[in-house]
Amino acid sequence: MTPPGERLQALEAKRRWTLLRFLSLGLLSLILVAFALFHLAFAPLWLFLSGLVLSLVPFAVGSFLAESFREEVRKALVRLVVEAQGFRYTPEGGLGLEELLWTGFLPPWPHHQTEDLVEGRLGGCPFRASRLVVSIPVSLMGAHILNRGTVYLFRLPRAYSGTLHLQDREWGTGMGMLLFSGAFFLLALLVLGRAWREERTLFFGALALLLAWGLMAWDRFRALKAKAPPLESFFRVYGKGPLDPSLAEALVGLRRALGRPFHLHLEGERLALFLQGETFRPSLLQPLPEWLAKAEARWKEEVSALGRFLETVVPVIQTPK
Repeated sequence: MTPPGERLQALEAKRRWTLLRFLSLGLLSLILVAFALFHLAFAPLWLFLSGLVLSLVPFAVGSFLAESFREEVRKALVRLVVEAQGFRYTPEGGLGLEELLWTGFLPPWPHHQTEDLVEGRLGGCPFRASRLVVSIPVSLMGAHILNRGTVYLFRLPRAYSGTLHLQDREWGTGMGMLLFSGAFFLLALLVLGRAWREERTLFFGALALLLAWGLMAWDRFRALKAKAPPLESFFRVYGKGPLDPSLAEALVGLRRALGRPFHLHLEGERLALFLQGETFRPSLLQPLPEWLAKAEARWKEEVSALGRFLETVVPVIQTPK
């Protein structure tokens, strides 16, 4: 087995090479987009659309190279971090479909991938956690990723008398998706304006897009800046039975501690949590040793916050097992 230090150095060298290829392919995509936009005003519409489609090819190749590198890093380094904390790690394992369907986290189209099974105890409760990627198959581009995250499934020592399901209000609204959808929307408006010779289409479309972004930003700012926000400021709350104020306060505290959106389902002796985003997803722009140190610290904070939450919540559930 290659020593971790030497393995990390080899991966860092590969990161620099992958970054160089990704930037080169991205530059080629931008050149093709500029070529298409240059011909938008006076050339046939099919020439513009052809240049736009061609620009997707180097971008798709670069994205594939970057994702392959991230998978290699994850498989090489995650085990070292997880097992150092005393948890069991199975890279090929994952939560079963029946467990995921019980949580209610999967959308109606259950195309998903689970791996990186972690098992252990937190806050006195046994748990199983798994990386989850939910996607929609697309014939030309492979698959469109809807969500990435980690699903935690806890076994509680007491049974909750009702049911509780929380949906985070900020779920799935990342800046990258906003920028991508905005760019795609504006390009579509450019094509409509070019085809119909109607400038007002572009103006009112861009105005509507900016207004929607502004409302989303204001809603997020209002929720995060409140001194003591109620549970409904962060989540859409569903379920049966009264919600204990201590439990609601602990959920708000957990949301603040994690700093990331999550869904939650609590029923009987099981508690499931779907935390958005991947802790062990390296960036091509950040040196691997620096990224690994930050990812390890972030993961320790994540499991510590969950442990403190469980220690607070279990006494609130009054029904003994």
